Amino acid sequence: MDSQNKSCYVCDYIDTNFIRYMDTFFYLYNSTPDFKKLFNESKGFCLPHFSNLMRLSHTKISEKDKPEFYNILFKLTQDNLKRIEEDLSWFIDKYDYRNKDADWKNSKDAIPRGMQKLASGYVQDPPFKEK
Repeated sequence: MDSQNKSCYVCDYIDTNFIRYMDTFFYLYNSTPDFKKLFNESKGFCLPHFSNLMRLSHTKISEKDKPEFYNILFKLTQDNLKRIEEDLSWFIDKYDYRNKDADWKNSKDAIPRGMQKLASGYVQDPPFKEK
């Protein structure tokens, strides 16, 4: 029974494709300056995918390029977690009666964006919405 529960066609198919996506990411990072620029200007990754990039980078990035890759990846992660933290903080402060007339800024969807950044799922997608 245990061996049957460790294998699932759908999970195996998704995992295989995900590995290919990660290989493609690193191939493009290593070979395409435009992709590197796109990566540097992105909003980073959710924490599970950040972890995947860190784990795979040990074998997919050359020793010479690792410092640059890690600097970009960590800066993206820190900057974007800080941005979401500020948006969440303002979302909370917005409900203070003293801020009732203040602009929402970027905070209206701060909670689903925070959840997406932390856990990878986007709660605004149809499977998560109530009917």
